[in-house]
This record gives sequence, C-alpha cells and structure tokens, in this order.
Amino acid sequence: MDLDTPIRHGRSGLVVIVLVLLGAGVLGVGGYIAYSKRSAGGGETPAAGEGEDTQRWCDLRREWGKKVNPLTADIGLKSIRPQDKAELEELVKQRNVLCGEYGQKVRDLKVSDARIQAAEVALVKEGKVRANISVEISNLLSHLATEDVAALRTALEAAKVKMVHRLRIGRAASDKEVTEAMSGIRGCDGIYRGPMTDDDTADNPYISWEELEMRRSAAQTRLEARLHELEPVEEYTNKVYHDLMRKYGGFINGCYRRFKKERADLSSTMGLRVRLKKTGEVQSLAIEWMDVRDERLLDCMLQKAASWKLPPPGKGGQAVVVKIDFKGA
Repeated sequence: MDLDTPIRHGRSGLVVIVLVLLGAGVLGVGGYIAYSKRSAGGGETPAAGEGEDTQRWCDLRREWGKKVNPLTADIGLKSIRPQDKAELEELVKQRNVLCGEYGQKVRDLKVSDARIQAAEVALVKEGKVRANISVEISNLLSHLATEDVAALRTALEAAKVKMVHRLRIGRAASDKEVTEAMSGIRGCDGIYRGPMTDDDTADNPYISWEELEMRRSAAQTRLEARLHELEPVEEYTNKVYHDLMRKYGGFINGCYRRFKKERADLSSTMGLRVRLKKTGEVQSLAIEWMDVRDERLLDCMLQKAASWKLPPPGKGGQAVVVKIDFKGA
C-alpha cells in the first residue's frame, strides 16, 4: 500500500459520521430537558399517584391559609380590646371550626410521600406545643382570685420571665423542626403551616404564636393590676405601719413575748397582712409570711383587732402588708 495515497472513505463512511452526530444531538437535548426539570421541580419524578396527592396537600394548605389568616389577624386586633370580648369569642369559634374542617381534609388525603408525612408530624407537634403554652398562661390567670400576694408575685414573675422564655424557645424549636421537615418538598411555597394537632382534648389547638404572646402580655397586665390592688402604694403602707405600732405595738409585742416563752424557735419577724374597711377599722388580719410561726400569735392579735382604728384606705387600696420586727420586744 502506498502511504502517500490519500484514504478514500466513500458513501458508507459519510453515513456513519452523520448518524453519530445526530445521536450526540439527541442525547444533548435529552440531557438539557432532564436538567431543566430537575432545576424547576427538584429531584426524581414522583409516581403519578404520589405526585398528585402531594400537590393536593399543598393546594389544600394554601386554601386553608387564605381563609384562616384574615380571621387570625382579626382575632389579634380584638384580643387587645376587652370591650370586644363577645366578638373575639365568635371569631375564635369560626377560626377553630374552619381549622378543624381543613385539618380533617388534610388527614383524609393520606399522602404516601414520606416528606409530607414528616411535615404533618412536625405540624401536629407544633400545635401541641402551642396548646400546652396556652394552658400554662390560663393557669397563671387562675391566681387573680387569690389574696395571697406571694403567690401573685410568683405568677407575675412567671408571666414576665418564664413564659417569655417558653414562647421563644418553643417557637424556635418548632419552627426549626417544621422547616427541616418541609425542606425537601418542592412547589409548596406559601402554604398554611398550621397550627394543627390531632389531640381533640387540647385547649384551643389552633391558637397562633402571635395570639399566645398577646395572651401572655394580657395576663401580665392583669396580674400587675391585681397585685397593685392588694399592695397599696408604699406611702400608705408606711402610714398604716407607724399608726399600728404607735397605738397597738405594746399589745402586739405582748402577744409575741407570751408565745416566745413557750416556743424558742418562733421567728423574730413577720409580715402582717391588714385588710381595712373604708372607715379604717380592721376587716381581717393574716400572717403573710413568717419562717417559724405559731397560729396562737395571730389568734392573740385578733382578740383586740376589731377595735383598732387605722388610717382609712385611700386610692392605694384596702390591704397592706407590714413588716413587724420583734427583736426588741
């Protein structure tokens, strides 16, 4: 064979080259389409039934949000106006019924997508966290009926510190869990993320985080008002104390000395709660605090308390807690 002679391909060689180029073109177009779908929709193409259920789940939650979000906003506005209590209760009722209906529709779908199932578990858990915090705030408000200043102070401190912490930590943890569960679900932007719970006995499971904060703030305000009602201004408290000890200190110290002889460990200081009538007469006496106490000490003071006359209560209130020191008695 002459190496200087050019190679002649002929017609068959040309056909092979054309087919190779066409094949490469088809593969390129197919790869581009697959890449575009992956970028737009994300990942593997779901099975027909699974994809449809997931889309219905997303659509239901969007529809739920469009209907319930305006109600939740109205509830927030009414929550800060005590005069709107009846309207507030009606709005809450409407919201809860609506959430119950949509929550059931979502459950009825029985979506097989593991990502949706994980998201629902997280949303249910979040709903229970909100419901539990709602109960805790209600429990704080139960102290409004008491006259125990120490208990009210504890409840107020819980409303100002503990519940703020519970709301912040609970919300952050729940938000993280729900966000992580929904991170793999594509095409569900802007859906209603709850609240939701499967526990029918929960107290208002559909309450929002914003409503909880409003409830906490309202509880704090009411507890502060109640405490102010039971603890008059310091000036009035001091006036009652000085009048009490000037007029009746000798008798009170005498009661203490009598029982101190029988009980050496009797505390040397106490907080005496004095509730007064509008006239300044004593309506009731109680020992607010005393590390080691003897009820006979209070009984002794009560024998004469009905005849005591103290400064009439003014704007500050009708009850005072005065500290009595028996060290010099």
